[in-house]
Amino acid sequence: MLDNTRPCSLHGWMYKEDCAECGIICGYQPRILTADIGTQGKIALPLSALTPPPTPARKDDAGKPDMTLITYSMVAPAAKILKFGEKKYGRLNYRNPNPGFEQRLIAAALRHLLQHTDGQELDNESNEPHLAHALTTLMLVFDRRAHKKEGEEL
Repeated sequence: MLDNTRPCSLHGWMYKEDCAECGIICGYQPRILTADIGTQGKIALPLSALTPPPTPARKDDAGKPDMTLITYSMVAPAAKILKFGEKKYGRLNYRNPNPGFEQRLIAAALRHLLQHTDGQELDNESNEPHLAHALTTLMLVFDRRAHKKEGEEL
């Protein structure tokens, strides 16, 4: 039993002075408590001795991809190409059902890669790197697959 104490009306702890937790609300400063430990006398108890430690925040992400491995420089060129494509074809147009469209996207990615390997750095129409077009086009293939509806042909 704590010596010379009274219960905190909000938290129920037995405090010699005003409750340290209420002190934040009421303007009182946290106090040190004393407790009778039997034949060994009294001991000073900080508030942390009476309050359980906070439970750490929990996030179940085991087995999920670590998105922090993706850097700005990896995706910024794709964002430029996506914006170019949005102006030309409409936003997310590539998701519309179109049988055989995946093969056309892969062919386009290959064309951009081959133009790059032939020494043509930039696409004539967009003035953006062919490698950025190839990367983005392959990203579209993955996105179409992720949003494919049952029975839909890629």
